[in-house]
Order: sequence, then C-alpha cells, then structure tokens
Amino acid sequence: MQVSRRFGAGAAGVLSLLLAASFSGAAQATTPTGAAHASRAAAVAESWPVEDCSDDTYILRTDSITAEPKPLEKGKPLVITAHGTLLEEVREGAQVQVTVKLGLITLLRKTLDLAEELKSHNAPVRVPIEPGKVSLPLFYLDSASDLLKGDFRISVQAYNDDDADLACAKVHMDLRRT
Repeated sequence: MQVSRRFGAGAAGVLSLLLAASFSGAAQATTPTGAAHASRAAAVAESWPVEDCSDDTYILRTDSITAEPKPLEKGKPLVITAHGTLLEEVREGAQVQVTVKLGLITLLRKTLDLAEELKSHNAPVRVPIEPGKVSLPLFYLDSASDLLKGDFRISVQAYNDDDADLACAKVHMDLRRT
C-alpha cells in the first residue's frame, strides 16, 4: 500500500490499522466469487453519488465529475476527475485539499501539490494548464481496492496558486454492500 509515500506515516498508520482491523471482511468483499457477486459489486459502484460542489466563482466550469474505476480494481487507484472548461491558467503552486472519512471518523486530511500529484501519477495533463476544455484529475487514492467495507466520503477542494477556487467535488462510496 502506498499511503505512507503519498500521505505521510501518520495517515498510513491510521489507514493501515483500520484496514487490518477488518481486512478479513474486505478480502471477501473484493474477491469475486461468481457472476452474481460481480454484478452486485458493479451495481453498487455505479450508484456512487458524485457531487460538484463548485459554483460560478470557480475557475473550472464543471460539466461532470467522475470517480473511476467502477467497481474498484486491484492495483488501480481511484481517480476523481473534473471535466469542463478552464477559464484561467492553472499554475505551479496549485493545491488540492483532500478529506477522506469512514462514517464520522476522518481517516485523512491532507493538502497536496497538484503539479506533483499529476506528475507522479503520469496524468495526461501537466501544470501549467492552459484555459480551455480539460479533464483534470483532482485526486488519486492508491490501493483503493484494499478499502474495507464501509461508508466512505471523499471531499476534494482545489485551489490555484493565488488561492482562487479551482474545483470542488464530493464522492460518497458505500462499500458495505459489495
């Protein structure tokens, strides 16, 4: 699991502890046992609500937001991407604030450098990003397929280098039924 590299040892310890506490159930949840399980897991994943929490003051006019892959796949990160029209250039120094909660418990609260995130995950776009149509990956959750059964809420708020609001997204992943 690459949580410690991406988010620091503290976050890795908390997330690892929670994963270990119920990993036996998570292993059963992520191991396909037949066509019925695979179809149920796909149906649950398709119902993940994704919310655009930006407004007219944001410099990315969002057409849609995706959280993929659905369902989660072993070895692939969960990627939250905003698709739309960028009104201003995104420059070095742009940041993303991420909060991941399991029910009421905050598992992760971290500020990430957008340019570094895009570079380290070989994203199709790099900072600086010129105005125009864009698909902008906002957050990568490595080893997402190892998540235990639970009700996860991911909140992502992105800012440009001058603190101008860039994009905002919320994803609700209920993995209790997979």
